[in-house]
Amino acid sequence: MEFNFVWTTPSGGAPVVSIASYGITFNNVVIEMMHRPKKIMIGYDDKKKVVGFKAIYTSEEENEKCFPFTERERNGYVRIGIKDFVKYISNRTGLDFKNSTRYIGVWDEEQKLLTINLKEPMDQLKEIEEE
Repeated sequence: MEFNFVWTTPSGGAPVVSIASYGITFNNVVIEMMHRPKKIMIGYDDKKKVVGFKAIYTSEEENEKCFPFTERERNGYVRIGIKDFVKYISNRTGLDFKNSTRYIGVWDEEQKLLTINLKEPMDQLKEIEEE
């Protein structure tokens, strides 16, 4: 049997990405899960209502679409002020980000991509039905 565990720290909890009117915040579990990238690229899939965060580790991978990441870390969190992007996804989805909304981050090791599904806010998750 093969598993792909994401190990957590005692104080870590869930890999959470929060979106609010002022920007996007990543908790320490997400930072470690992404292997502490130097920069990230941020994208939005309008059809699936998913936001993607592509990890960038080297200067060779960088381009004008990259946002500084680990250099913004403070007290175990990274915050990216990206108000216009938040307004854009709010407009495209009808979601209100005046108050912070938390999402569970899903990491794809092969693509070096973290995704959050805007249709599944963390605080409104339904219980998983047993098979």
